[in-house]
Amino acid sequence: MEKLIKELSEKHPEELPIVKSKYIPDCVIGRTKVWRKGKETITDPNSLFPKDTLQYYIRDYSTENQSWSSKIFHLISRLTVFTVGMGCKFFLKGINTTVLHGEKHLEAALSRPSSQPLISVFNHNSCFDDPGLMGGILSVSQLADYKGMRWSIAASEVIYTTKPLSQFWALGKVVPVVRGWTPKQPAIDFLIERLNEGAWVNIFPEAKVIDKHFDGVYKWGVGRLMAECRTTVPIFLPIYHVGMNRVLPNPQIPGEGQPMVIRP
Repeated sequence: MEKLIKELSEKHPEELPIVKSKYIPDCVIGRTKVWRKGKETITDPNSLFPKDTLQYYIRDYSTENQSWSSKIFHLISRLTVFTVGMGCKFFLKGINTTVLHGEKHLEAALSRPSSQPLISVFNHNSCFDDPGLMGGILSVSQLADYKGMRWSIAASEVIYTTKPLSQFWALGKVVPVVRGWTPKQPAIDFLIERLNEGAWVNIFPEAKVIDKHFDGVYKWGVGRLMAECRTTVPIFLPIYHVGMNRVLPNPQIPGEGQPMVIRP
């Protein structure tokens, strides 16, 4: 790892200091770039969306002048969100049991005016939390409403290592965030823009999967989202859940598999 850091430092002096990630053993982080196993990951959310695309995710935005390429992208995004959501619903409500308390608060938040932004925060209990819980707590019609579906973030060094895989997550309205950078980074800038359009943003302030009691410090990116939303104060919806680590158990040692467990 030290050799890699030295090589990258010589090749990219503008990225200094380049340091080891405290989350992933084979990852190093620079000022604007991230490398996993020596390969640069994708860190810019906007690079994943074709031109003339993002504004059409805004609820009630007119599609009168939408280009055909943008229409095709949105059609694929709609299919991705709905198909994955229904698959998750099958796992959580079909072959497992999901009990939702306080549903009226979720329904009220999702029924808000189209210009009203929404921020929800989940505790991070399993790698299957998102999209899994979306299938578990949302109705079929809500899963079909891809414009109203949440925007979220995921670790650049974990799932944004190839362009095709990154494009898949983008179609599902998930963009890369770099754990190790401050909240002043492209991912949070991107989410603030979506909030200013009245969108729903969901994040995990623990910044990592924790299947036991959490006594650490929550990341303060959510504070920046609240503070810098320019249109109106967002609705804030905290959601706490238990049991996802029993549906998809977390690996206890590096390389251990993660079998899906059926618990009716």
